Amino acid sequence: MDILSASFTKDDSADNVWLLSGVVNNQTVPDLLPQGEKIIREFAASELIIDLSGVTPDQVDSSAVALLLACLRTAKGCGKYCKFKNIPAKMKDIMTVSYIDFL
Repeated sequence: MDILSASFTKDDSADNVWLLSGVVNNQTVPDLLPQGEKIIREFAASELIIDLSGVTPDQVDSSAVALLLACLRTAKGCGKYCKFKNIPAKMKDIMTVSYIDFL
């Protein structure tokens, strides 16, 4: 994985968990967005968890938050529920000042 790459990968230890890892910012989100939307649309379970523990914490920006919001919107449109765990502190800060810290 080069310095400006990020990806979604299936967590083999849990049926409904996908791992998001790498640099998640304005340079990588345009590629991540269609990947995330496809995973949500094609995933059979009604609840999906995206684990952000692999995200490079100091390499996120507001685009990363926009990605989470897009995932929520896609899940809702498919009648599914999407939640997130291990959100990096920098993303939580962006969400708090944006009044969307309910994620």
